[in-house]
Parts: sequence; structure tokens; C-alpha cells
Amino acid sequence: MNTPFRLIPLLILPLMLVSFLFGCTKTRKVIGAHKTEWKQDELIITYSCSAPPTEASVKNSAAENFNLIPNAEETLDLAQKNRIKVMLEHGRLSPNVAGDPVQLKELGEVIDRVKNHPALAGYYLFDEPKAAEIPELAKVVEFVRARDPKHYCFINMLPVYGVPGYAVPIEPGVDPSKTYIKFLKSYIETVKPDVLSYDFYAFHKNKNGEPEDIPGYFANLSLIREAARSAQIPFINIIQACAFDETFRVPTANELRWQVYTTLAYGGRGISYFLYWGPTKYGGIYQDGKPRKALLEPIVELNKELKTLSPILMSLDSKEVYNSESVSIGKSAVPAESPVQIETDGKYVLGLFSKRKNIDHFMVVNTDYRASLICKLKLQRPPNREKNVIAVQFAPQTNSWKDVTVNETGEFETQIAPGDGRLFRIE
Repeated sequence: MNTPFRLIPLLILPLMLVSFLFGCTKTRKVIGAHKTEWKQDELIITYSCSAPPTEASVKNSAAENFNLIPNAEETLDLAQKNRIKVMLEHGRLSPNVAGDPVQLKELGEVIDRVKNHPALAGYYLFDEPKAAEIPELAKVVEFVRARDPKHYCFINMLPVYGVPGYAVPIEPGVDPSKTYIKFLKSYIETVKPDVLSYDFYAFHKNKNGEPEDIPGYFANLSLIREAARSAQIPFINIIQACAFDETFRVPTANELRWQVYTTLAYGGRGISYFLYWGPTKYGGIYQDGKPRKALLEPIVELNKELKTLSPILMSLDSKEVYNSESVSIGKSAVPAESPVQIETDGKYVLGLFSKRKNIDHFMVVNTDYRASLICKLKLQRPPNREKNVIAVQFAPQTNSWKDVTVNETGEFETQIAPGDGRLFRIE
């Protein structure tokens, strides 16, 4: 979240771009799976950088359609009153306590006080660990689980551009995506996390102050998705909602939507906005205690949509993702065997989901956050089906499904606003 580096090493950028354009190393079945007792029942909608632990701030977060706040023990009762959950922040929730019996005893006392509170969701443990810190984190996670296996321990991981040269030594000539996979594998198999969290902040400015996006957003999203699937755990994306130094820009409403819906199309199970509460110079959602309406208002609307989508997406399994920007010019991003085809030019992501055995839901995201996309789709009729396939589209604004007009060959069109997504069910 609060990434300690600002400029990406020039050595890493070209290799990241290669990974982005030509695909990343698959991690499926590479990272060992594990089971935890925590079970996710709704999409996580939260933020980084806590507001003061007051009744007003808790009430505001609930009204802003967040369902989880990272905050102190004294907010638990306030959260219960406002029907929101707490990810506990405490000074003893740190890898530094691993070898200290006194501090571990104090941590145990904290856990025993809060573990049965109905507003507790989990324990905030650490942000962006280096490789050397992972063994100590594993010890603390093991200690917490021994006393409270029902709530998760939260650790946020670095993006791919933050690992070589910071978390681990740079390996000359080695694709950073491979270094990253190795780093994730070590973390997941050592700590055995309940949930995989990471951040990637793409919205920058060039030396002239003009908007510029760094490459690798989808490459990193793909690597995290594959790592989470391999480990059989959910993942959440900490997305950019600030400009915490002069090289970053504050995302627009379309760019916020783009981050949220691309995460969902890749099977993400939660969104955290960085950052919520901070000084004006960080350009976050609240600046010196005052809301930045240009950020807060679209976030409130997005959170409302996430809450509406939550019961549907939580019942689905992400099967495949196809990205128009990850293939060479002239080649289709969607293979011929896919039950959903996209027959239009443009920038998009297609995520395929299943509630039962076969693909029965899909999400299309317009990955151009500047222009609308008129997307022509075709539904393939299975060989054993006599009737044409039909589809219904979910409208999160009204929490309802609406019929889609599909022609006799299974084709239909939909218009998607910049950065927006559409969820469909196949019938």
C-alpha cells in the first residue's frame, strides 16, 4: 500500500513490458494449495489508511457503502452498531513480536478479547513484506490461528515491479515475472494465507505532467489470479485512489471504475482503495479530514454496485480470462472453443465464470477508460442443445436481470461505458 519506492528501475520496465505483451509464466499448479478455516461470504469492500477510531468515521464508512474498515479495537462496538466489519489494527500485530514471549502474551490477550466479537472480520498484520520478513510473519500467523482460526490474517504483497531489488535481489537477465512467482510461492507456501492481497498503482505522470500509465497492470493481475487459484484462496486488489507523490496522478471516476471491474473480471473477491485518510499532499479520498468529492462520490457508487454484485459473484468460480491487449495484432484474444465470442475491435477483457459445471456467466469490461465500446458478442450453441442460447444482463444499479435480444445466430450487441463492465448469465 504505502509503497516505499516511487520510480521503477529502468532495468525492470522493459522486461515487464515483454511479460505484458507476450504473456506471463503460468502459476497454476505451481504453488501448493492449502485450506484455512476462514470462509469468505461477501466481496470485501474496504480501504487502506484508517480514519480516526470515532463514531463519526465509522458511520461515514458505512454510509459510503464500505463493508470493512481497518481500525482499532475501540471501533468494534461502533462497527456492530453500523453493520460494518473491522479488520483489527494493533501494535502487537507485527512480525516483530514473533521472538518476544512478553509481546506474544500481550497479543494473545488482545486476540482473546476480540475473537468472539460479531464485528471482527480479521487481523491486519503487515504491508509489503520483504523475503527476509516472511518467516517471522508465518510464526505470527500461526500464533493467531492457534487462538482464533475463524478470522483471517491480512498481509498485503508488493506488485511485480516492487520485488526485484527491494524484496529480493535483482536476478540479472531473469524476467521479473518469474522472480515474482518465486516470491509469491515462497510467501504462500510458508505463511499459508487466508487471502492473497496485492497492490499495483498504474496512474502516473510523465516529466511534462501529462497522464502516463506504467505497463504491467494486467500482467500482475494475471499472475496474482493464477497464484490464488493454484493456492485455492481468494485474492483482493488494492487499487489506486490517490496521488501520494509527484510522479502519480489522482485517478478519474472512469479510472477507478476500470480498476474495480477489471479486478472482478479476473475473479477478484475484493477491492481496497489506497488511500482513505491522509494529508492533502497525498491526494486521497479524505484530505486533512475533508472529503475529496471527485474521488468519494464515484467510490460510493462503485461500492453500492459491488454490494449488489456480491451475492452473485461469490457464487461463481472464475474459469478463464481473455484480454484483447495480451495478443499480437491480428489474432483473436478469445479462442474458438470459448462459449462466448467477441466479434468487434476494441480493448476489452472477457471473464468466464461457472456456477455449476459449465460456463454459465461472463463479464465483459471495456478496458478503454476514455471511450465507450460497442461490443458485438456471439454465444456458441453447445452441440447437444437444440434451442438457441439466450442471455440476460445484470443491472447492479437496479439489482435486477434484464433480457438481452439475441438473434438466431446467437449474436447481440451491448454498449459499455469507459472502464465499465457488464455481467451476463447464459440460459
